[in-house]
Order: sequence, then structure tokens, then C-alpha cells
Amino acid sequence: MLLELRLWVIIVINSCFSVIYAQQPEDMLWHKGYLVLESKDTLQGLLMYDFRNNFIQFQKGEEYRFFLPGRFTSGYYESSVDSTVHYFSVFDMKTAADYYRPNFFEIVDTTGFFKIVMQYYWIQQMGTYSQFNPMQTYTRKVVYLFYLDAQKIARNIRLNKKFIIKLLDDKKDLVKKFAIENHLYYNYYTDVIQIFKYYNSLK
Repeated sequence: MLLELRLWVIIVINSCFSVIYAQQPEDMLWHKGYLVLESKDTLQGLLMYDFRNNFIQFQKGEEYRFFLPGRFTSGYYESSVDSTVHYFSVFDMKTAADYYRPNFFEIVDTTGFFKIVMQYYWIQQMGTYSQFNPMQTYTRKVVYLFYLDAQKIARNIRLNKKFIIKLLDDKKDLVKKFAIENHLYYNYYTDVIQIFKYYNSLK
């Protein structure tokens, strides 16, 4: 019983930290997809995304091209790791005083008042999570959430309760109750996405 409990805790910890064991980070792999260019032309082939450096690589046969946001407006890719479908689009983000730069973001939920998008990248590092596991190399997914303001500027969502409750202040009592009843945490991006989707569903 004690061993089963320890293993369950290890699984929970791994899921909370978005740890995925793989030989190579997902953003270093090619994925099937397409890009919609500023000219409205569509390129279909293989994509490799890089949210950290804000560009996308495109390949089809011997053709290779490199795109910054502004040269493309949106796109799609199907993960070569788990076949999940991902849509992304370009929005401005403030990078300095009175300076805005186009960045591309994955679409999370744009159905309600708060339009949620995100960026992510993968880190390879050595480590172990318990006495049962030896030191090994694993990839960890680092995620940043954003919401779009009235001007469609991407604003960072800090993963802490005070910031999120202040943002959702007009329905904070309902949001708090929902988070408690569903055992959601304000510092886990998957839980925060559920909280915003719930807020967006309220009338």
C-alpha cells in the first residue's frame, strides 16, 4: 500500500511539472502542417516551431524557408510525437516602452471574453524524481500563458492566485468556488486554462 502511494505521488509530481521523457525536445522535431502567409498564400509541408526565438522553419522536399511573424499570419501543425493538433496565430506583444513586436502564439481558447493563447519550449536536463529512478536526461515543457486585451495585444498571465483573481474580479467568488470544487491550482498552467474557460462560460 505504501509503495503504491509513493508511486501515485511520483506520477502526480511528474504531471504537475509537465515532465515528458523523450530523446529530443518536441520543438526540435519536424511536424506536418501549414503556414498562411501575409500574402494569403498557404504553404503545406513540415514545420519546426521556435517560440523562444520567435520564428518557424518550413520544409517541403528540398525546399527550405525561414519565417518570422509578420511574414506569416497563422498556421497549424500536427505533433509528430502524439498527433495532437495545434493552431497558432500572430499577435503583438509589448517588449519595451512603447515598442510592440509581432509574436506567434498557440491558440488555447478564443470563445469568450478572455482570449487565451500560449507559448512554450522544451528544456533538456539531468535529474531524478525519487529514490526509485536513476539520474537520466529528460525534457521539461515550460509554458507561458497570455490573454489578448481589447487591442489584441498579448498580455502575460502570471500563474499566481492574486493576479488571476484580480483579473477575474467581477466573478471572483464563482471562480474561487470552481477552483476549490475541482481541486485546481493557480500555479499550474493546465488548471489555469480550466479556470479561464470556466470564467468565459459564465454569463
